[in-house]
Amino acid sequence: RSELAQLLEDEKLFLNIGINLITAKLSLGNNGTLGINFGTRLYCRLRFDNQLVKLIETSNIGIQDYLITNKGVGGAWTREIGITYSKQFLNYNEFFSELSFGITPKLIFGIASLELDENSIISTNQINVRGSSGYRIRGGFKFSASHPDNFNLSEELSNFTTNFFSPSSGFGIGVNLGFQTVFIKTANSKYKFGVELQDLGKINWSNQVFKRSLVNLDDTITTGAISNDKFKEYSGELKTGGEFSTELPTSIRLGFGA
Repeated sequence: RSELAQLLEDEKLFLNIGINLITAKLSLGNNGTLGINFGTRLYCRLRFDNQLVKLIETSNIGIQDYLITNKGVGGAWTREIGITYSKQFLNYNEFFSELSFGITPKLIFGIASLELDENSIISTNQINVRGSSGYRIRGGFKFSASHPDNFNLSEELSNFTTNFFSPSSGFGIGVNLGFQTVFIKTANSKYKFGVELQDLGKINWSNQVFKRSLVNLDDTITTGAISNDKFKEYSGELKTGGEFSTELPTSIRLGFGA
């Protein structure tokens, strides 16, 4: 447990990478530009609550009261097809002389996903039990995962840069929106500003779904040391089937240039 705690301590990972297999553009003259892209993406976030790390390391809830919340644990591997339309408007004034808008609706095919529900929380409090010290443990959590049939994660990830046609286990819709403007224009330079809203949407996962959950935990123990049996008891129940949804990693990007 101490080795696991040392591994998790202060670990934070935010990853968002993608590879495009096909990218093409078509000019429509004064009517704008059309584009298409097809590729694969892998994104994840891992940020462990420091109180969880301490609890794993000590296995003792008598040291302090704990409040363990989900700081962000999850990730997904997807394949995307996007169609982009953009158009530039000109007015030839000194300020805001150029303005461009763009929109990219996307079809998203989910390959694999692992997600910890954002409402997951565990708390421990020292209480008095018939004149003696006791500890009340409350809360719950839910992990959800989905992947294709006969899925081997290590083999699939080793072919991440070449395998663009992995089977899918989910489907979703997303969109990117953005604009760019030249807000000051002089005889020798242009000063630009742009805003983009990326990945607005969600994915519904329905193939090979696994859910592990512990709901409405409310337990009282009389010792601060949590035994291995208790850890197993608190590991929750594993169920298969059904479906679940995950939000895309929505972000806003700002940019200035000259």
